[in-house]
Amino acid sequence: MIEVLYLPKNTTTVLQPMDQGIIRSFKSHFNKFKFKHIIEQINYGNATIECYKKLTLKDAVLFSYLAWKDVSVDTISKCFHHAKWENRIEEPIMGDHKIKNFEQIIEKLMITDPIKEEEFIDFTYSENDELHELFKTTNYENNDENAILDSSITEDCERNNCITHRDAIKCLFRPQKIFFT
Repeated sequence: MIEVLYLPKNTTTVLQPMDQGIIRSFKSHFNKFKFKHIIEQINYGNATIECYKKLTLKDAVLFSYLAWKDVSVDTISKCFHHAKWENRIEEPIMGDHKIKNFEQIIEKLMITDPIKEEEFIDFTYSENDELHELFKTTNYENNDENAILDSSITEDCERNNCITHRDAIKCLFRPQKIFFT
């Protein structure tokens, strides 16, 4: 027998442990590794703006991997406890979401319009919102032209030995198999 229970309204932040501190902790660790990388590049003599421009998807994947490793089991378990998924109720660890020496890091990066640490950590950006706006404002009435354009791009890539999207995605998982197994 399957029993379906509906959750009460306006309780997602209470019931979803990811919102309780896990994401916040992950984001702070991610930013810590990103800042370390940028400061290292600045120490090699690169300009701050150039360091930001040179960040790659590979860097982001590596920062994500390292950040997730740094999210402690204790943080995760206390977030689930706080959501009352078990009988014990403990407050989630909120201390490890701080970036040590945030102000000094911002100063060293020479950012002309710095933001506060809380704003930086809580910043949410969704590429989907941008794509949604783009598709909303773009006219796609002539689908035949788009199909012809897509096929010509694929042919050009094959002729010029370009990397296709499929090949790029396969390459993303290759380092994971090598380094993380």
